[in-house]
Amino acid sequence: MKKKLERAEGAQEEAVGAKASDAAEHARRARQAAGPRLARGKVAMSAGDVASAVLYLDINSADDLLTVAESAALLRISMAGMRRLQQRRLVPFIKVGGSVRFAKCDLIAYLRKRRVDAIG
Repeated sequence: MKKKLERAEGAQEEAVGAKASDAAEHARRARQAAGPRLARGKVAMSAGDVASAVLYLDINSADDLLTVAESAALLRISMAGMRRLQQRRLVPFIKVGGSVRFAKCDLIAYLRKRRVDAIG
């Protein structure tokens, strides 16, 4: 009887240990899938990732990046209106240090998306 009790307790401890190791393995896989993290939840990027991100934006020169004032002039709205679009995340933007820049191609795409066709 005592041996049966010891075996049952051993099996129970093994099951608890297996559950804990399964949970630890699950947490490790979730962290691995999320990628390396930096402070404040920012994902670390390798040089290749940065290069592909820049290519994805289709920015070929510094002329394609516009300031808030230039972007507002392009859209023919006030600077406050441009900041509102940025804060509401209605137009994509790029942060360079403390500065905000807008890709000209993104602003043109925003205008195309907002176009309302004629009924007739």
